[in-house]
Amino acid sequence: MMPERIAIERLGNPAEPEELRYLTKKDIHSRLASEWYLPDNKCRGITRQYLIDVFRGHVFRINFFDMQRFLAELHKDLFKKVPFMNSADMKAKVEVHLVENDLPPLGYAPHIMPEEQWLTKVARYLDRTNSSAIFLYPIPNAPAPNTLTQRMMRAKAACKEHLFGDPRIRNDKDVIADVESLWQAQKKFVNRRREVEALQAHLDACTAKLNRQNNIVSACLSRAAMTVYKLGTEDNDPESVYVENAAGANVRVQATQIQRLYAPTLTQPEVHSRGRRSSQPRA
Repeated sequence: MMPERIAIERLGNPAEPEELRYLTKKDIHSRLASEWYLPDNKCRGITRQYLIDVFRGHVFRINFFDMQRFLAELHKDLFKKVPFMNSADMKAKVEVHLVENDLPPLGYAPHIMPEEQWLTKVARYLDRTNSSAIFLYPIPNAPAPNTLTQRMMRAKAACKEHLFGDPRIRNDKDVIADVESLWQAQKKFVNRRREVEALQAHLDACTAKLNRQNNIVSACLSRAAMTVYKLGTEDNDPESVYVENAAGANVRVQATQIQRLYAPTLTQPEVHSRGRRSSQPRA
């Protein structure tokens, strides 16, 4: 039997655009990458569905040549990020810029991080004034958009001027050191929180997959148990297990016993006092 994904790529999926439905994922990426600035085909998150969404404009996309012209005019120092900036935090800030500019989302699941170099360049393209504090420097002479993030940056600058307007306070070494320590601690906290949110989203996605597979195993086990029972008893009545009488109860008891016999043995790692791990069968 032909695997489902190969069948879709060879025979065509009617839910996909006609121009792409007969192409492989690699061919779709090659075709779109000539027009749009995309991560490499092998990067995480670059699925067939993601590429279809790029084609349809359902996720963020930027013209390849527009991005190349933009990048060619920038010095490499303008891509230097602030300390402690991680991909999860940068992705969250990019998503905010997309919402503020009424653009489609990145198109990545919460627990999947885009390729870092691609994400950095997209962030620089969207945030030219460095209003979200991703980079060390803004792009010189970049026009300031009228967004909430930009207004917050101006408000922070005004607060700083108000609080540290006195030169004696602004130039005091202890004040400078304490404020710097506070900034670094807060930045680390935000970044770690972003990482935890991404890991929690990954855990939730994996747990949902595990629960779906557990339901499939349970259904297969019940079907196998009834098949074995009917073969051994020559009971050909498919409704006998549902009958509310002594005979039906007996069928259910025997089917349950067969289920226990054929149930997969699940293992769960246990941590001992010396840190050594072993797997013990679960009842």
